[in-house]
Amino acid sequence: MLESGEHDDFKDDLTYMLTSLKGDGSTNIKCLSATSLARKCINPQFRHLIRSEKEVTALFHSLAESPSDESFALAASSVIYLICRDSVSILMDTPSARILAQLLKLERPVTMSESVEKQYKTIWAIFSSYLERMESTGRKISFDLVEDELSPSSLILEALVFVLTNSRDADLKNDLLSLGILQWVVARVDRIVDELASEKAEKAERLLIPLERCFRVLEICSMYHKKNQSFLIAHRSSAIILAANKLMGVVHSRVPSPYTPLSLKKALMRSLTLLARVLTNLSYDNELCSTKLGQLPGFLSSCISTFTFLAPKYLSDDTQGFDLTLLMSSLVVNLVEKCNGNRKKIVD
Repeated sequence: MLESGEHDDFKDDLTYMLTSLKGDGSTNIKCLSATSLARKCINPQFRHLIRSEKEVTALFHSLAESPSDESFALAASSVIYLICRDSVSILMDTPSARILAQLLKLERPVTMSESVEKQYKTIWAIFSSYLERMESTGRKISFDLVEDELSPSSLILEALVFVLTNSRDADLKNDLLSLGILQWVVARVDRIVDELASEKAEKAERLLIPLERCFRVLEICSMYHKKNQSFLIAHRSSAIILAANKLMGVVHSRVPSPYTPLSLKKALMRSLTLLARVLTNLSYDNELCSTKLGQLPGFLSSCISTFTFLAPKYLSDDTQGFDLTLLMSSLVVNLVEKCNGNRKKIVD
Protein backbone atom coordinates (compact mmCIF):
# COMPACT_ATOMS: atom_id res chain seq x y z
CA MET A 1 0.00 0.00 0.00
CA LEU A 2 1.12 3.55 -0.74
CA GLU A 3 1.63 6.04 2.05
CA SER A 4 -0.42 9.22 1.73
CA GLY A 5 2.59 11.27 0.63
CA GLU A 6 3.68 8.66 -1.93
CA HIS A 7 0.14 8.48 -3.31
CA ASP A 8 0.02 12.25 -3.74
CA ASP A 9 3.45 12.30 -5.39
CA PHE A 10 2.49 9.54 -7.82
CA LYS A 11 -0.81 11.25 -8.60
CA ASP A 12 0.91 14.58 -9.24
CA ASP A 13 3.44 12.88 -11.53
CA LEU A 14 0.68 11.14 -13.46
CA THR A 15 -1.34 14.34 -13.83
CA TYR A 16 1.70 16.25 -15.05
CA MET A 17 2.67 13.63 -17.63
CA LEU A 18 -0.87 13.19 -18.94
CA THR A 19 -1.20 16.97 -19.25
CA SER A 20 2.04 17.09 -21.25
CA LEU A 21 0.89 14.29 -23.52
CA LYS A 22 -2.52 15.85 -24.16
CA GLY A 23 -1.23 19.39 -24.57
CA ASP A 24 -0.02 21.36 -27.59
CA GLY A 25 3.66 20.74 -26.90
CA SER A 26 6.14 19.50 -29.46
CA THR A 27 6.55 15.84 -30.35
CA ASN A 28 9.90 15.83 -28.51
CA ILE A 29 8.24 17.00 -25.28
CA LYS A 30 5.52 14.35 -25.62
CA CYS A 31 8.15 11.70 -26.32
CA LEU A 32 10.05 12.70 -23.17
CA SER A 33 6.81 12.56 -21.15
CA ALA A 34 5.99 9.09 -22.51
CA THR A 35 9.51 7.89 -21.74
CA SER A 36 9.23 9.24 -18.18
CA LEU A 37 5.86 7.53 -17.88
CA ALA A 38 7.38 4.22 -19.01
CA ARG A 39 10.09 4.62 -16.39
CA LYS A 40 7.44 5.28 -13.71
CA CYS A 41 5.43 2.25 -14.84
CA ILE A 42 8.25 -0.02 -13.70
CA ASN A 43 6.76 0.46 -10.24
CA PRO A 44 3.72 -1.84 -9.75
CA GLN A 45 2.25 0.63 -7.26
CA PHE A 46 2.30 3.35 -9.90
CA ARG A 47 0.53 1.04 -12.37
CA HIS A 48 -2.02 0.23 -9.68
CA LEU A 49 -2.60 3.95 -9.15
CA ILE A 50 -3.32 4.44 -12.86
CA ARG A 51 -5.98 1.74 -12.71
CA SER A 52 -7.46 2.81 -9.36
CA GLU A 53 -7.79 6.40 -10.61
CA LYS A 54 -9.50 5.04 -13.76
CA GLU A 55 -6.95 6.77 -15.96
CA VAL A 56 -6.05 3.84 -18.21
CA THR A 57 -8.31 4.93 -21.07
CA ALA A 58 -7.22 8.56 -20.76
CA LEU A 59 -3.60 7.42 -20.82
CA PHE A 60 -4.11 5.40 -24.00
CA HIS A 61 -5.93 8.30 -25.66
CA SER A 62 -3.08 10.65 -24.76
CA LEU A 63 -0.75 8.52 -26.91
CA ALA A 64 -2.80 9.03 -30.09
CA GLU A 65 -0.03 11.00 -31.85
CA SER A 66 2.72 8.50 -31.02
CA PRO A 67 2.63 6.45 -34.26
CA SER A 68 3.83 9.52 -36.20
CA ASP A 69 7.29 9.51 -34.58
CA GLU A 70 9.66 6.55 -34.16
CA SER A 71 10.94 7.50 -30.71
CA PHE A 72 7.52 8.50 -29.41
CA ALA A 73 6.01 5.28 -30.78
CA LEU A 74 8.55 3.15 -28.93
CA ALA A 75 7.98 4.98 -25.64
CA ALA A 76 4.19 4.74 -26.05
CA SER A 77 4.38 1.02 -26.85
CA SER A 78 6.48 0.48 -23.72
CA VAL A 79 3.89 2.24 -21.55
CA ILE A 80 1.07 0.20 -23.07
CA TYR A 81 3.00 -3.04 -22.61
CA LEU A 82 3.75 -2.34 -18.94
CA ILE A 83 0.14 -1.34 -18.19
CA CYS A 84 -1.26 -4.43 -19.93
CA ARG A 85 1.32 -6.80 -18.44
CA ASP A 86 -0.44 -7.08 -15.07
CA SER A 87 -3.06 -9.84 -14.84
CA VAL A 88 -5.92 -7.36 -14.64
CA SER A 89 -8.80 -6.88 -17.07
CA ILE A 90 -8.42 -3.64 -19.05
CA LEU A 91 -11.31 -2.01 -20.88
CA MET A 92 -10.04 -1.26 -24.37
CA ASP A 93 -12.34 1.11 -26.25
CA THR A 94 -12.23 1.68 -30.02
CA PRO A 95 -9.91 4.75 -29.99
CA SER A 96 -7.46 2.82 -27.77
CA ALA A 97 -7.61 -0.22 -30.04
CA ARG A 98 -6.99 2.06 -33.03
CA ILE A 99 -3.74 3.29 -31.44
CA LEU A 100 -2.67 -0.32 -30.89
CA ALA A 101 -3.47 -1.12 -34.52
CA GLN A 102 -1.24 1.73 -35.71
CA LEU A 103 1.64 0.88 -33.39
CA LEU A 104 1.43 -2.82 -34.25
CA LYS A 105 2.47 -2.03 -37.83
CA LEU A 106 5.66 -0.18 -36.80
CA GLU A 107 8.63 -2.51 -37.09
CA ARG A 108 12.14 -1.79 -35.86
CA PRO A 109 13.86 0.65 -38.27
CA VAL A 110 16.60 -0.88 -40.39
CA THR A 111 18.61 2.32 -40.14
CA MET A 112 18.26 4.72 -37.20
CA SER A 113 19.17 8.31 -36.60
CA GLU A 114 21.35 8.98 -33.59
CA SER A 115 18.37 10.20 -31.54
CA VAL A 116 16.25 7.15 -32.37
CA GLU A 117 19.11 4.78 -31.56
CA LYS A 118 19.53 6.54 -28.22
CA GLN A 119 15.81 6.13 -27.52
CA TYR A 120 15.99 2.39 -28.21
CA LYS A 121 18.86 2.07 -25.72
CA THR A 122 16.92 4.13 -23.16
CA ILE A 123 13.80 1.98 -23.47
CA TRP A 124 15.83 -1.23 -23.27
CA ALA A 125 17.44 0.06 -20.07
CA ILE A 126 13.94 0.70 -18.69
CA PHE A 127 12.93 -2.90 -19.42
CA SER A 128 16.15 -4.19 -17.88
CA SER A 129 15.30 -2.23 -14.71
CA TYR A 130 11.75 -3.59 -14.83
CA LEU A 131 12.97 -7.18 -14.95
CA GLU A 132 15.45 -6.59 -12.14
CA ARG A 133 12.75 -4.99 -10.00
CA MET A 134 10.31 -7.86 -10.56
CA GLU A 135 12.95 -10.49 -9.79
CA SER A 136 14.01 -8.64 -6.64
CA THR A 137 10.47 -9.08 -5.32
CA GLY A 138 10.68 -12.82 -5.91
CA ARG A 139 8.39 -12.72 -8.92
CA LYS A 140 9.94 -14.42 -11.92
CA ILE A 141 8.26 -13.29 -15.12
CA SER A 142 8.47 -14.45 -18.69
CA PHE A 143 10.03 -11.88 -21.01
CA ASP A 144 11.01 -13.32 -24.38
CA LEU A 145 12.15 -10.19 -26.19
CA VAL A 146 15.82 -9.49 -26.81
CA GLU A 147 17.32 -6.07 -27.43
CA ASP A 148 17.69 -6.32 -31.20
CA GLU A 149 14.04 -7.41 -31.54
CA LEU A 150 12.65 -4.50 -29.52
CA SER A 151 10.09 -2.51 -31.54
CA PRO A 152 6.64 -0.97 -31.17
CA SER A 153 5.25 -3.94 -33.10
CA SER A 154 6.79 -6.61 -30.84
CA LEU A 155 5.69 -4.81 -27.66
CA ILE A 156 2.13 -4.24 -28.85
CA LEU A 157 1.76 -7.86 -30.00
CA GLU A 158 2.75 -8.97 -26.49
CA ALA A 159 0.40 -6.40 -24.92
CA LEU A 160 -2.46 -7.53 -27.14
CA VAL A 161 -2.14 -11.11 -25.91
CA PHE A 162 -2.28 -9.93 -22.28
CA VAL A 163 -5.33 -7.73 -22.96
CA LEU A 164 -7.23 -10.49 -24.76
CA THR A 165 -6.33 -13.13 -22.19
CA ASN A 166 -7.85 -11.03 -19.42
CA SER A 167 -10.87 -9.80 -21.37
CA ARG A 168 -13.89 -11.38 -23.03
CA ASP A 169 -15.19 -8.13 -24.51
CA ALA A 170 -17.01 -8.90 -27.77
CA ASP A 171 -16.64 -5.27 -28.88
CA LEU A 172 -12.87 -5.57 -28.70
CA LYS A 173 -12.99 -8.68 -30.90
CA ASN A 174 -15.06 -6.69 -33.40
CA ASP A 175 -12.54 -3.84 -33.30
CA LEU A 176 -9.63 -6.16 -34.03
CA LEU A 177 -11.31 -7.04 -37.31
CA SER A 178 -12.58 -3.59 -38.28
CA LEU A 179 -9.25 -1.89 -37.46
CA GLY A 180 -7.14 -4.34 -39.46
CA ILE A 181 -5.40 -6.10 -36.57
CA LEU A 182 -6.58 -9.57 -37.55
CA GLN A 183 -5.49 -8.89 -41.12
CA TRP A 184 -2.02 -7.94 -39.87
CA VAL A 185 -1.81 -11.06 -37.69
CA VAL A 186 -2.74 -13.37 -40.57
CA ALA A 187 -0.10 -11.76 -42.79
CA ARG A 188 2.49 -12.13 -40.02
CA VAL A 189 1.65 -15.82 -39.56
CA ASP A 190 1.92 -16.42 -43.29
CA ARG A 191 5.32 -14.71 -43.46
CA ILE A 192 6.76 -16.52 -40.44
CA VAL A 193 5.65 -19.97 -41.63
CA ASP A 194 7.25 -19.35 -45.02
CA GLU A 195 10.53 -18.41 -43.30
CA LEU A 196 10.49 -21.36 -40.89
CA ALA A 197 11.03 -24.01 -43.53
CA SER A 198 14.46 -22.70 -44.50
CA GLU A 199 15.80 -20.98 -41.38
CA LYS A 200 18.52 -22.43 -39.18
CA ALA A 201 17.59 -23.66 -35.72
CA GLU A 202 18.49 -20.55 -33.71
CA LYS A 203 16.62 -18.16 -36.02
CA ALA A 204 13.69 -20.58 -36.26
CA GLU A 205 13.28 -20.58 -32.47
CA ARG A 206 13.16 -16.79 -32.41
CA LEU A 207 10.55 -16.79 -35.19
CA LEU A 208 8.32 -19.15 -33.21
CA ILE A 209 7.92 -16.61 -30.38
CA PRO A 210 5.88 -14.06 -32.37
CA LEU A 211 4.12 -16.94 -34.13
CA GLU A 212 2.88 -18.23 -30.78
CA ARG A 213 1.63 -14.74 -29.89
CA CYS A 214 -0.21 -14.51 -33.21
CA PHE A 215 -1.88 -17.87 -32.62
CA ARG A 216 -2.99 -16.74 -29.15
CA VAL A 217 -4.62 -13.65 -30.67
CA LEU A 218 -6.34 -15.72 -33.35
CA GLU A 219 -7.48 -18.34 -30.85
CA ILE A 220 -9.14 -15.82 -28.52
CA CYS A 221 -10.62 -13.69 -31.32
CA SER A 222 -12.18 -16.70 -33.03
CA MET A 223 -13.65 -18.23 -29.88
CA TYR A 224 -17.47 -18.02 -30.02
CA HIS A 225 -17.26 -15.25 -32.63
CA LYS A 226 -18.84 -16.29 -35.93
CA LYS A 227 -17.91 -13.11 -37.80
CA ASN A 228 -14.21 -13.42 -37.02
CA GLN A 229 -14.32 -17.15 -37.77
CA SER A 230 -15.86 -16.51 -41.21
CA PHE A 231 -13.36 -13.78 -41.92
CA LEU A 232 -10.34 -15.91 -41.01
CA ILE A 233 -11.59 -18.84 -43.11
CA ALA A 234 -12.07 -16.65 -46.22
CA HIS A 235 -9.42 -13.92 -45.86
CA ARG A 236 -6.82 -13.82 -48.66
CA SER A 237 -8.11 -17.06 -50.19
CA SER A 238 -7.94 -18.92 -46.88
CA ALA A 239 -4.38 -17.79 -46.08
CA ILE A 240 -4.49 -18.97 -42.47
CA ILE A 241 -5.65 -22.44 -43.53
CA LEU A 242 -2.88 -22.72 -46.11
CA ALA A 243 -0.33 -21.51 -43.56
CA ALA A 244 -1.59 -24.14 -41.12
CA ASN A 245 -0.84 -26.90 -43.61
CA LYS A 246 2.63 -25.47 -44.28
CA LEU A 247 3.36 -25.39 -40.55
CA MET A 248 2.16 -28.98 -40.24
CA GLY A 249 4.67 -29.94 -42.90
CA VAL A 250 7.50 -28.05 -41.17
CA VAL A 251 6.74 -29.67 -37.81
CA HIS A 252 6.46 -33.20 -39.22
CA SER A 253 9.69 -32.69 -41.13
CA ARG A 254 11.88 -31.01 -38.50
CA VAL A 255 10.74 -32.63 -35.24
CA PRO A 256 11.72 -36.23 -36.16
CA SER A 257 15.03 -35.08 -37.63
CA PRO A 258 18.10 -35.98 -35.54
CA TYR A 259 19.66 -32.66 -36.61
CA THR A 260 16.94 -30.57 -34.93
CA PRO A 261 17.90 -29.34 -31.42
CA LEU A 262 15.64 -30.45 -28.58
CA SER A 263 14.71 -26.85 -27.74
CA LEU A 264 13.48 -26.26 -31.31
CA LYS A 265 11.52 -29.52 -31.29
CA LYS A 266 9.70 -28.44 -28.13
CA ALA A 267 9.04 -24.97 -29.54
CA LEU A 268 7.64 -26.43 -32.76
CA MET A 269 5.34 -28.76 -30.83
CA ARG A 270 4.19 -25.87 -28.66
CA SER A 271 3.33 -23.86 -31.77
CA LEU A 272 1.48 -26.84 -33.21
CA THR A 273 -0.59 -27.07 -30.02
CA LEU A 274 -1.57 -23.41 -30.34
CA LEU A 275 -2.37 -23.86 -34.02
CA ALA A 276 -4.63 -26.78 -33.12
CA ARG A 277 -6.56 -24.48 -30.78
CA VAL A 278 -7.14 -22.00 -33.60
CA LEU A 279 -8.22 -24.65 -36.10
CA THR A 280 -10.52 -26.33 -33.56
CA ASN A 281 -12.29 -22.99 -33.08
CA LEU A 282 -12.58 -22.36 -36.82
CA SER A 283 -13.77 -25.86 -37.75
CA TYR A 284 -16.33 -26.30 -34.97
CA ASP A 285 -19.75 -26.78 -36.56
CA ASN A 286 -18.38 -25.28 -39.80
CA GLU A 287 -18.69 -27.32 -42.96
CA LEU A 288 -16.78 -24.83 -45.15
CA CYS A 289 -13.69 -24.81 -42.93
CA SER A 290 -13.80 -28.58 -42.48
CA THR A 291 -14.00 -29.07 -46.24
CA LYS A 292 -11.15 -26.64 -46.97
CA LEU A 293 -8.87 -28.28 -44.40
CA GLY A 294 -9.72 -31.76 -45.64
CA GLN A 295 -8.85 -30.79 -49.21
CA LEU A 296 -5.30 -29.77 -48.29
CA PRO A 297 -2.78 -32.41 -49.42
CA GLY A 298 -1.74 -34.59 -46.51
CA PHE A 299 -3.53 -32.52 -43.85
CA LEU A 300 -5.76 -35.26 -42.43
CA SER A 301 -2.92 -37.79 -42.27
CA SER A 302 -0.73 -35.17 -40.54
CA CYS A 303 -3.42 -34.58 -37.93
CA ILE A 304 -3.69 -38.28 -37.18
CA SER A 305 0.09 -38.73 -37.22
CA THR A 306 0.36 -35.94 -34.65
CA PHE A 307 -1.52 -37.80 -31.93
CA THR A 308 -0.46 -41.32 -32.95
CA PHE A 309 3.24 -40.61 -33.46
CA LEU A 310 4.59 -37.11 -32.72
CA ALA A 311 2.89 -36.43 -29.38
CA PRO A 312 3.53 -39.89 -27.85
CA LYS A 313 7.15 -39.96 -29.03
CA TYR A 314 8.29 -36.40 -28.35
CA LEU A 315 5.96 -35.24 -25.58
CA SER A 316 5.32 -38.48 -23.72
CA ASP A 317 6.26 -37.10 -20.29
CA ASP A 318 4.77 -33.65 -20.83
CA THR A 319 1.27 -32.36 -20.09
CA GLN A 320 1.54 -30.56 -23.40
CA GLY A 321 1.48 -34.00 -25.03
CA PHE A 322 -1.95 -34.65 -23.54
CA ASP A 323 -3.16 -31.21 -24.66
CA LEU A 324 -1.91 -31.73 -28.20
CA THR A 325 -3.42 -35.20 -28.44
CA LEU A 326 -6.77 -33.98 -27.13
CA LEU A 327 -6.83 -30.92 -29.42
CA MET A 328 -5.85 -32.84 -32.55
CA SER A 329 -8.42 -35.51 -31.77
CA SER A 330 -11.07 -32.81 -31.35
CA LEU A 331 -9.99 -31.23 -34.62
CA VAL A 332 -10.34 -34.52 -36.48
CA VAL A 333 -13.81 -35.02 -34.95
CA ASN A 334 -14.80 -31.56 -36.20
CA LEU A 335 -13.46 -32.33 -39.67
CA VAL A 336 -15.37 -35.59 -40.11
CA GLU A 337 -18.56 -34.45 -38.37
CA LYS A 338 -19.52 -31.89 -41.01
CA CYS A 339 -17.84 -33.23 -44.14
CA ASN A 340 -18.66 -36.52 -45.86
CA GLY A 341 -15.52 -36.29 -47.98
CA ASN A 342 -13.33 -36.19 -44.89
CA ARG A 343 -15.10 -39.22 -43.41
CA LYS A 344 -14.41 -41.20 -46.58
CA LYS A 345 -10.74 -40.19 -46.54
CA ILE A 346 -10.36 -41.28 -42.92
CA VAL A 347 -12.03 -44.64 -43.60
CA ASP A 348 -9.97 -45.23 -46.71
